[in-house]
Amino acid sequence: MTAHLDRGKCHLYRTLLNFLFLPAPKINQSQVTSRFNEEQFLSKNGEYDIPVLDPPENISKVDFLVYLEKEKQMLFHGSNQGEIELLNPVSQENYRGEIISAVFASGDPIWAMFFAILDRDGFHGSLRNGSFILSCAGGCQERYYFFSISEAMVANHPWKTGTIYITPRDSFTQTNTGMMRFDEWASEKPVIPLAKIDISPGDFPFFNQVGAHNERESIYLTWLLYKRRLRWGTKSKNI
Repeated sequence: MTAHLDRGKCHLYRTLLNFLFLPAPKINQSQVTSRFNEEQFLSKNGEYDIPVLDPPENISKVDFLVYLEKEKQMLFHGSNQGEIELLNPVSQENYRGEIISAVFASGDPIWAMFFAILDRDGFHGSLRNGSFILSCAGGCQERYYFFSISEAMVANHPWKTGTIYITPRDSFTQTNTGMMRFDEWASEKPVIPLAKIDISPGDFPFFNQVGAHNERESIYLTWLLYKRRLRWGTKSKNI
């Protein structure tokens, strides 16, 4: 069970997170529910026939994906590859820097979108990013974000169209359950996606708020300078 911060501590953490990172964007969910096509979502003609979803007309892809998380409790895996039929475990780092063999996903589609549109071919240097959940008393949850790529990659404009794979939570477990945590999930078993949705860099709500960090600096300095760099224009210059 996830713990919750009391009111006083929640205010303190909220102040700190707002100082360092970006709050979640405003999401319009008012029209998604009545226009969601459940049959399209579940219409798979075979074991590996992964349907491609399109949001209802005039509904943004981020609004649609957030709806799937909130109302359908789905997880999301972002990839440059658009034809994956089975997500297989691979060795990679979790949020603690531990190497584990797993399929990684997030309950936050916005975080998954970053990995879908970031062109990993030829990428050099580190990625520093995260989706934080702050759990407060009363069941209130707030999200905060930061996204930064190495300065060496800025000139390469490392962005491309990508795919979000939508998965059930069945075989996944949360990698951390603290009162302030990364929204990271892992499955040690292969996962068949329920559906997928193609996205472009323009669909990512923080596309123009990706910072650029120096490889030699600590992650803590990257956090401290993140919003200042966005104000100074020391960012990935995606426009």
